[in-house]
Amino acid sequence: MAAGDGVLIWKSGEQSGIYAIAEIIEPPKIIANLPDIG
Repeated sequence: MAAGDGVLIWKSGEQSGIYAIAEIIEPPKIIANLPDIG
């Protein structure tokens, strides 16, 4: 994976399909403390 790569967010099951199309904007990294986004 690298910045500029395309990404498809896929859901399987009864309502399967592509739910989002995105683009990676920075290299992958390990995040020690995930933010609370819920």
